Amino acid sequence: MSYYEQIDIVNKINPNTILEIWVSNKTVYNYLKNQEFDIDSCDFNESVEPDYVSDIRELSFDDSSYDVVLCSQVLEHLPWEDVNKALQELYRVSKRKVIISVPYSSLQINFGFTMSMAKKILNKHLITFLFRLPAYFIPINVDICDEHFWEMGNKRQYSKNKFIKKIKEIGFNIEEEKNVKFNPQHHFFILNKN
Repeated sequence: MSYYEQIDIVNKINPNTILEIWVSNKTVYNYLKNQEFDIDSCDFNESVEPDYVSDIRELSFDDSSYDVVLCSQVLEHLPWEDVNKALQELYRVSKRKVIISVPYSSLQINFGFTMSMAKKILNKHLITFLFRLPAYFIPINVDICDEHFWEMGNKRQYSKNKFIKKIKEIGFNIEEEKNVKFNPQHHFFILNKN
């Protein structure tokens, strides 16, 4: 669902050039490449064979090199004190927009249903609801992944408001933020440069 969300956002923006940071298994990269988007990949790990090898904290690209920079589920792998530097680099390299997603640590109840009438009215779209209680409201600690330095909303770490403050301090405007249906742990931000 998170891959679908990334692809859907890019399709709606329809940029001329895209940079994907951290290629993972290349699902998004390959799909967009096959759709004839002009996309480059960047990763610090050369074994995953990105187009460019570079650290997100010091990207080896000129200013305003790409219309859109896509950075999904990457920032939480950096220490919190390095997130500003990474966001500054994303801002610098992008011409227009940056799409990021980070894990949102919370107690979540997410369900969907389809009724026969809803099918007729909504052309078979699934109706979903999400109830989220951020981890800092939960009296027990919510464990975070061992590979993550921080997760948004975690009681022991950093609130959503603190993360949004970081985004705005860099100079971004938040155009949209959204959850992924049936995977609300991935929280997306579509950012515009000022």
